[in-house]
Amino acid sequence: MEKFDPTVHVLCVDEAQKPLRDEENPNLVAYFNTKSQTVVMLLETEAFPEKMTTQVEMESIETSMMKTQETIGLGSGDSLANPDVMATTQDEFDDEDDRVAKNAAKWHDDNAIRHLIYLRKVKLKSLFDSTALSNQRKWQKLATELAAAKLGNKFWTFTWKQCEGKFKDLVKKYNKTKDNQKDTSSGAVSIRFKFYDDMEEVSRNSVSVKPLSTASNLTAGDDKILNNHGDAESSFSSQDESSNATERKEKKSKLENKVDSLLASIKQKDDEKERNQERRHKEVLTMQQTAIDTYQQVMNRLIDKL
Repeated sequence: MEKFDPTVHVLCVDEAQKPLRDEENPNLVAYFNTKSQTVVMLLETEAFPEKMTTQVEMESIETSMMKTQETIGLGSGDSLANPDVMATTQDEFDDEDDRVAKNAAKWHDDNAIRHLIYLRKVKLKSLFDSTALSNQRKWQKLATELAAAKLGNKFWTFTWKQCEGKFKDLVKKYNKTKDNQKDTSSGAVSIRFKFYDDMEEVSRNSVSVKPLSTASNLTAGDDKILNNHGDAESSFSSQDESSNATERKEKKSKLENKVDSLLASIKQKDDEKERNQERRHKEVLTMQQTAIDTYQQVMNRLIDKL
């Protein structure tokens, strides 16, 4: 059976975006091999070792939401999507977001996070702006490129859902930090965000950001629209695309320079590793040839004595 490779295998899903499984063995999931252009069956646990954790997280979230509904007395026809209910339970949701964030996939390498930002907002920006592919396909492409940048490194290999979730978390923290900067003058505690400069740079070069504080200036109608379209990435709106594209061509951003430097460092280490392997191989061949020559000399002396 083939080994799962995020740079080769693409998950096959049905119309409901659910994985296609083998009828006899549900643990086998269908993947499309982009190299051989064939469909193969792989063990789901091998492709997604974090699957059980994800299921536990989802069950915990659903249980928490049900308890929240019971606490505030929602009926079966009510929904937490109601703006009034959302305002009432905002603290509970913030606590839930913090808990889920702690249980989410661990991104141990800061460079992997910076490369995620670079891929999403620079290299693959046109792909994400396009409507030709589904959201899942776009993030699958990003996850593949992220893993390929440092092939075999588990700290750079994530599922498309983990990449999407991480970026949304980055956007959320960025907006929260940017909004906080406007409040510090009134005595609010300053918020620190490690990747603020990276997010600020790509947002300044390609998009405009609307902080959360502007919500107080919205009309009732605008507020309803905001609630209906409140995805974390919606705060990034397009502005001056042509001029920004020209500016990016003329001068690389700090993030692009960081990514270029990182990729160059990875390539340099790979080249050095390859040279060392080649050097050790030559040393082994030399030692083997020396041993053969010595053996032949000894045998020739024995033959001469006979």
